[in-house]
Amino acid sequence: MTIRENIPSLEVDLSMYRKELRMAFMDVIDSGQLILGPQTEKIEGDFSKAHGHTQGIAVTSDTAALDAVLSIIGVKGEMVLMPEMAFFGDANVALKLGAKIGLVDIDPSNGIMPTLDQWKEAVKICSEKGHFPKVAMFVYSGGMTGDSVPAIKWLQEQGILVVEDCAHCIGSKYPDGMLAGTYGDFSTWSFYATKLLQCGEGGMICTSNEADAENIRCYRAYGRKISSPPFTQAASPLGYNWRLTEIQAAFLNVMWGHKDEVIAERQKVATVYDQFFRSGHDDDGSGKAYRLQPEAGGTVNLYRYMIMKPKMTINDNIWMYEELKTRAHSFGLQEKTNHMPLSAMEAYHSLPTILSVTGDFSGASRFSQEHLNLPIYPTLPSHEAEYIAKSMVTMLETMGI
Repeated sequence: MTIRENIPSLEVDLSMYRKELRMAFMDVIDSGQLILGPQTEKIEGDFSKAHGHTQGIAVTSDTAALDAVLSIIGVKGEMVLMPEMAFFGDANVALKLGAKIGLVDIDPSNGIMPTLDQWKEAVKICSEKGHFPKVAMFVYSGGMTGDSVPAIKWLQEQGILVVEDCAHCIGSKYPDGMLAGTYGDFSTWSFYATKLLQCGEGGMICTSNEADAENIRCYRAYGRKISSPPFTQAASPLGYNWRLTEIQAAFLNVMWGHKDEVIAERQKVATVYDQFFRSGHDDDGSGKAYRLQPEAGGTVNLYRYMIMKPKMTINDNIWMYEELKTRAHSFGLQEKTNHMPLSAMEAYHSLPTILSVTGDFSGASRFSQEHLNLPIYPTLPSHEAEYIAKSMVTMLETMGI
């Protein structure tokens, strides 16, 4: 028997764009060029320009993007800071490349990101221990960036390179109105099947450092310069085969043109939920559940609709997740945002290269146990969204929390 991993459902109804996608597919077939052609060049150019960068490099996944960036930066033996609620895939890439990881606690009210003061504390502690950070990774969650721009600029002033992982944040904006991914030295995105912009698998790197961009382009093609004659260029830097196909790029070009429309469809679902939950960045003292919104503002792409329930325990959280899945049938709760704090994951407990640098991670622990994600697929009918919200309110009342 063949064992298959769980295949995620699409969070965008691609059938809405069937005609455009078919035409894009046929354009690629007619061109006879399946990799590194005009479709790839177009999405690289349009995407990087929109995010204020001069260079865009399309690759096979966000993981490939992060690996390429950190390899070119060179992190072996170096300290890499990242939020305690970062996706474990980010940690795995850094560990694979021989880096030390410094975990920084987060503040739920800051869009599940560390505050400027928390970043400063982490740098101070690492420096005192003789591990001045080389890289700070901003791993955004649920479509929220928090008030990250001042922290990015401060870290860069200290000589620390900033890598923004914007996998969840396509179309999201900082409080100053600029698109997420604009300010980092390097920024990466995911075009995985569940992301807001998707082509099955895929990723993007943006930077304004032309030399590093050229090295990354070599890296995604085994380390060989594309302009060199075959087999005459030594692999430097060493790399992999991480080139996005023209068909994937063609799909991205179609969907890039509809990103605002996709966000607007999600907003319709959010508007239904908003009738049942207030928006806030912290408990107002009532103890009632609320929709988590960053204190600093900004535009959230609604990749996730996060509900926070003050004082909820992990056991309460698990019961809510399973019970609502049963009540809501096929459209139960969405996957939790990055699951649990990195320091709580058993796989990392015995690794001396994982360092806790900012206290007891009370912010990350609180977020992990108090949040749930309501489904916010653009195709979710309003009456089903209303049923889900009512079911959650009823269960919270039943639990007495």
